[in-house]
Amino acid sequence: MSEPMPLSRQRDAREQRLLVAVTVAPYVLLAILVIFTVIYKRSAGGSLLIDLVLCAAAAAWTLWLFTLHPAWRVRPRVMAVFFTGFIALMAVLVVRDPWFGFLAPAGYLFAFASCGGRGGWPGSPRWRSRRAPRRRPA
Repeated sequence: MSEPMPLSRQRDAREQRLLVAVTVAPYVLLAILVIFTVIYKRSAGGSLLIDLVLCAAAAAWTLWLFTLHPAWRVRPRVMAVFFTGFIALMAVLVVRDPWFGFLAPAGYLFAFASCGGRGGWPGSPRWRSRRAPRRRPA
């Protein structure tokens, strides 16, 4: 019989699975919205093409700045550029087709994944202990 995994390693494994889900979920959501757009706008050739190009740009932007370079998630300037571009692409998509508003949770997922670096996930014990006020002895 094997020994149970220590609690700290279980937490790390859980955070790793969550990080994979956070990284994959926005692509799945974007794919679902692309399928819906193709079905809904089949006959609108030029408009459909613009939407597909914007979706490809959003996927490529996310792939390059977030998924393929996980070390960049702890660099504030790179993440500021990423979030600015991602929000701009989402804004254009939502103005063109309101159902792309369902992609908004992806921004939150990316933000949580970016915060998960040195300080831990928001709400985790590691995150709370880093942000706890330090008391000075009287």
